[in-house]
Amino acid sequence: MSDNGAVEWVRRWRYELRWDPGHRGGVLSRDVDTVAQLHAVVRWALANPNVIGYRYYPVDYLEGEPATRCPAGHALGQPDPRRPGRVLRSTRRYPCGACQGHDVSACPTCGATVIEPAPAAECAALSIDVSPGRRV
Repeated sequence: MSDNGAVEWVRRWRYELRWDPGHRGGVLSRDVDTVAQLHAVVRWALANPNVIGYRYYPVDYLEGEPATRCPAGHALGQPDPRRPGRVLRSTRRYPCGACQGHDVSACPTCGATVIEPAPAAECAALSIDVSPGRRV
């Protein structure tokens, strides 16, 4: 895992197909990466007599490797004494008017903050109170 990880928001599309009870019954839910893939699924569903309904909507995921160290080089997490191999990390998600939000992690050693994904130019108005001593 990289110490200076990078994460970004990725938009995908989730579709749900409702099947005829006499055929399969129930709902099948999957994600696709592109609008073109979603369009192909919808066309297929419309042509399939066993599909009695469908819906779709966007879903956003954070992808990538999160940072493991603060700018000063300290570890952002502490070993979890109850679960060997796991790390406890103080992280909080803040909403942003320009994107889906930012995760802010506090360094347990020096209090420095790491904001992921890094705010873009559109996120300039991001008002996050990350003053020292404030629990994130």
